[in-house]
Amino acid sequence: MDNLNCFEKLQSLNMTVSDGGSEATADYIKRYNDGKASKNLCEQYELILAMERGGANTYNVELSRILEDALNEDETRAIEAIDNGKDALTTVLICYELSDGVIERMILEPSITNPLVKFEVIRQAIGRRRSSALSDPAILASGFVQLSSLGDSVFSFAIRHFQFRYEFFPAIGLALGDLSEDAIKLFAENITIGRGSLDFVEAVNSLLNSIKADKFDHVINAIAETIYSKWCNLLENTQIEKGVDEVIVCSYSNLILCSMLKLFANVDDFNYELNCVLSEMENCLYAWYADSSSMLSKYFVCATKIYMLNLVSQNHIFNIYMNKPLFDKLHRVCTLIGNHHDFWKYSRNGITIDNVIIWDNIAETNP
Repeated sequence: MDNLNCFEKLQSLNMTVSDGGSEATADYIKRYNDGKASKNLCEQYELILAMERGGANTYNVELSRILEDALNEDETRAIEAIDNGKDALTTVLICYELSDGVIERMILEPSITNPLVKFEVIRQAIGRRRSSALSDPAILASGFVQLSSLGDSVFSFAIRHFQFRYEFFPAIGLALGDLSEDAIKLFAENITIGRGSLDFVEAVNSLLNSIKADKFDHVINAIAETIYSKWCNLLENTQIEKGVDEVIVCSYSNLILCSMLKLFANVDDFNYELNCVLSEMENCLYAWYADSSSMLSKYFVCATKIYMLNLVSQNHIFNIYMNKPLFDKLHRVCTLIGNHHDFWKYSRNGITIDNVIIWDNIAETNP
């Protein structure tokens, strides 16, 4: 390689890793090679992340010298060489040695056509807490918009990979307004809505606040059905668990609410959904259960649905009393909910029984 110039050296780079006799490492390498053959980034990055956990993302003198020479001579040409068909491992090891300035230029650079390179420079910026890309969400947002146009599989992988990083939320929120409708839907399809902790509530709020005002309705319209379906699946899976003792909220609850506001903006659609949920709660309260814990979980799943529909009704200012049969059913179910007030004694998230049965007061204001 000594007879090659810096660009030829950069172009010919092909990094490999050996197992060193370790069975665990050999398994990672096999998964990497299988993932490389099938273009499965998740399997490829299992090796890369394992190497990083072991401290492999350290300074490489020879690689750093090659990159420094190439970038100093012609930065644009050097970036083109990096962009030209490198495998994941080689791309990652190269990006370790790039300065913050070059990383940020490559995030913004529209001439990069390799989605793996675009993903990796975004990953490097998010991983470097000193990077100015973190203080300016527009830089990462531009990277996400460009990545979405370079291939669905890598963009989907990026959503799944970054979704538990706080830096991701304001950037993707800003990007959503500039994504195609298909890419917006990919975002909704690839985020994880689970019970877990509420650590990302504010992060999701920053996502919602970052969506461009003139694009907000379009974005929510594109994702509403998918988000609501994911939430319903979460509740469906939760009701077979034991020990649920409060209304179920999660980090994405405000996004779920925005989706429900879109889906049930029509009063007839809303009334139909509310009637179904009230029937479900009524059946729940009269059903037989093997133990009280099973009933508790089913009770709070139904209470969660009623609570969220209550919020939808308040936002749209629906007058439930105008539909007398539905209101009577609501009144009856709220009374049944109140009969089980002892169920709420372990609730920790601040949502009380009064937040669910507040509908009962509608009769007082709508004679």
